[in-house]
Amino acid sequence: MAYLLNQPAHRGRDYWLGGLNPGLLWIWSNSAKPVNPNMNLTSIAMAQKGENSTAANLVDSSEQAAEEAAGEDVLNNTVQIEGKGRCLRLSYNAGKHSYVYYGQECTSRHYYICEHEDKTLDNKIKKITRELKLFE
Repeated sequence: MAYLLNQPAHRGRDYWLGGLNPGLLWIWSNSAKPVNPNMNLTSIAMAQKGENSTAANLVDSSEQAAEEAAGEDVLNNTVQIEGKGRCLRLSYNAGKHSYVYYGQECTSRHYYICEHEDKTLDNKIKKITRELKLFE
């Protein structure tokens, strides 16, 4: 998020996220957890990630902490997220210089935001395996 806000070439564009609305509730496609529409997306971007956390895990853990702190579950986030589509879009609000969630039909053409996987542990395991010659 911080990268999008700080890069003029990317700022102002809309992006697809992994959120889906199968009918009753907005959920994340990778975890089936409900989307928290009240989450401040900029605060997520500025939060410090742990060594082994990924972007999706950071969003999920931040949502979980915010929900627990508020003492209420996200029961009907379809009312709070604008738009009538089935796919979740990250839409730029030029007036506030921030991004918000927006529901839109999946046929629209936008860029995607993907999770970058940290493969350092995989690479270390492969290196140790080669050194030990376990699988040759």
